This record gives sequence, C-alpha cells and structure tokens, in this order.
Amino acid sequence: MDAAGNPRRAGEGPGRRAGDRCLPGDGGGNFEGKNILQRARSDEQLAEQFGLSAAAVPDRLRGLHARLLEARAQRVRPSTDDKILVSWNALMLAAYGDRMEGRSRAEAMLGSIQELMTRYPTAFAQWLCAADFALGPVQEIAVLGEAGDPQTAALLHTLWKRYRPRQVMAVSAYPPASGSPALLKDRPLKDGRPTAYVCQGFVCQQPVNSPEELEAQLG
Repeated sequence: MDAAGNPRRAGEGPGRRAGDRCLPGDGGGNFEGKNILQRARSDEQLAEQFGLSAAAVPDRLRGLHARLLEARAQRVRPSTDDKILVSWNALMLAAYGDRMEGRSRAEAMLGSIQELMTRYPTAFAQWLCAADFALGPVQEIAVLGEAGDPQTAALLHTLWKRYRPRQVMAVSAYPPASGSPALLKDRPLKDGRPTAYVCQGFVCQQPVNSPEELEAQLG
C-alpha cells in the first residue's frame, strides 16, 4: 500500500512511479493501441517532484531503461525487410557491370510489389527509390584524382551539393587499383589533372577538369 493507504499495482514502487511520470503511457495506447514512450519531464522537474538531487536522476533513469530493455528482450523481434537491399544491390551491380540478368531479377522484385507501393507509398520509400533508379535514365560518373587535391574536392563537391537519385559514382586516385569498378577502367587524366567523366550506358561525354564543366554535363 502507498502512504495514503491505497493498494499498489504489482511491481509498483518509487521507481515505477518515477518511470510513469517520466515516460507516461496512455491506457488506450497512443499509437495503434500500443504505447510509444516519450520523455515528458526534465531531470530538474523529476528531481523536484521526487525530492532527489538533479545529479541522482540520470542514475535512476538508467535503471528504469535497463528494466524496459530487459522486458522488451522477452518479446519476439519484428521481422526486418531487407529485400530492398537485395534489389538495390542488384540494380547497382547491373549498372556497374552491365549484368542484364541481375537487372532483370531486380526489376521482377520491384514489379511483384508494385500494387502495394501504389497503395502505401510512405511504407515503401526505399523500394520507390529503387524503382525510380530502375526507370532511369541513370548517370554514371567517374572521378579520378588524389583525395587531398583541392581540384578533386571541387569536383566531388559539385556531385554532392545536390540530390541526384539516379546517379552511380566511382572515385579513385589515379591510376585506379586492380579490381576497381568497371566505371573507372580506361579513364586517363585530362591534362594530368583531377578528371571527371559523365556517362550514360557506359557511353561517356568528354572528360572535364573544372566544377563548371562538370555541372553543365550533369544537367
């Protein structure tokens, strides 16, 4: 019983009450009938409410968090949807190595969930990115130059300063090491300076050295 003579719930005590105050739940659930716990009070507010020093509150909360994690560990973990990684990797492999078999497999995976993606787009964000990549067109960009060279950094900044979803990029010092992506093969430096190649279907435009030329080719 508590100080007022009321019966306590099983497992209830000072720690339980502090947890209820810090991470309050809703009897009906606050998300699809379940409770998603959120921090509601600061350390200072909890310290004042329970007669603790502010320095002692984090230790108390760590104990509560450990108990929550222990309870959560007893539940069946939700399945993770890693099929998107398979389809995305297959598309990337197809782009790098022109492997039509891999591309066909990835496109078949995307086609199998087309209806679900249309009905629930927010639940399939990465799948939709993969679908957009599959529809193309896809730009392939090779950048060759020493990592510490300011001209290399300027070319890379041009590539990264905007979101370009249908883009495959390979970067290497010159000459590229054995086993590097096919996109880097047979790409000499222009005028001995860091160089970028913008390609589509492995057909490349003229190599460029400046960020302005690269921006113009990217479109």
